[in-house]
Amino acid sequence: MTLLEEIKEANRSFLAGSSLQLAEGDRFVVLTCIDPRLTGFLEPALGLSRHRALVVRTAGNQVSDSCNDALRSIAAAVYVKGGKEILVVGHSDCAMSRFSATDVIESFRKAGVPRSAFGDGDLRAWFAVFHDVKANVIRSVEYLRKCGMFPANFKIHGLMLDSQNGKLEVVRDGDSIKTESVVSDQLVATPSPARTPGPVSSSVQAGALAPEPPPLPAPATKGAATTAGGRPGALKIMANPASMMDAATILRDFVVRERQNQRFQNTIAELSALIRKEKNPSVIMGELDRLVKEYQHEYPNLPAALSLLRKTMETRGPGGSWLFEALARILD
Repeated sequence: MTLLEEIKEANRSFLAGSSLQLAEGDRFVVLTCIDPRLTGFLEPALGLSRHRALVVRTAGNQVSDSCNDALRSIAAAVYVKGGKEILVVGHSDCAMSRFSATDVIESFRKAGVPRSAFGDGDLRAWFAVFHDVKANVIRSVEYLRKCGMFPANFKIHGLMLDSQNGKLEVVRDGDSIKTESVVSDQLVATPSPARTPGPVSSSVQAGALAPEPPPLPAPATKGAATTAGGRPGALKIMANPASMMDAATILRDFVVRERQNQRFQNTIAELSALIRKEKNPSVIMGELDRLVKEYQHEYPNLPAALSLLRKTMETRGPGGSWLFEALARILD
């Protein structure tokens, strides 16, 4: 059996009321949350044995550019301790998905710590808040796959654990990801200086990588728009969007072009859910900032489009529903 099959069998045994530990074998890495409910619960639910599981815990089981210590620990678990696979294990009802800036600021004050100790930015961004626990697991899995620190065929799985009953759900099966797809993703994650890559093709024909899309042309003059390579749905290049219509066009073309990417679909679904329930435009802009930073290497005019959107919001004021309506249409 594969490691994932072993863990699923151990979880079925746990749910049935018995205990089944994994047999001896290669070590593996588990990235999970700091939530104390998982202490003494995660191990039997997954059948983790003392000498095989290398457990790393972060707030919200996250790893990202802003969470370098988590990546360092995972790399040490792989290259120092000999971990052969990585499992990102999220859990239901994670506190990082129910973050309240007001409550956290009150905690600062009670402890005698000023708000300024955490900088001037949005606290949600500082704490890397998310709204969809499954999408967050997938985001961590994809980050590890694309960070360049692990081989293309390294197995990285995404799992969700029910905090109440311990039932396990596989949200990303690392055994089923073809090496070709991983290599293609890594080419996009670390583009060569000679070209800016387009989106990863979702199809692999005859076991080979799909042909790379042609490079994007140089940015056009202000106000002008061209299509990259003449392909349907390609990004329209506007070096300096001159109007909200330009900015909306850039954002819309970006969404259309990337929608074939499963990870991007999860990100958009999470952002759409946030727009439906969040009434603070600054929170929405913070999430857009994170999205733009992730894709700005492939789409260099995204920051300018977002900047124009922010300026328009500041001019019109934070009230009103125009921003939410505009974004809902862009993301649709």
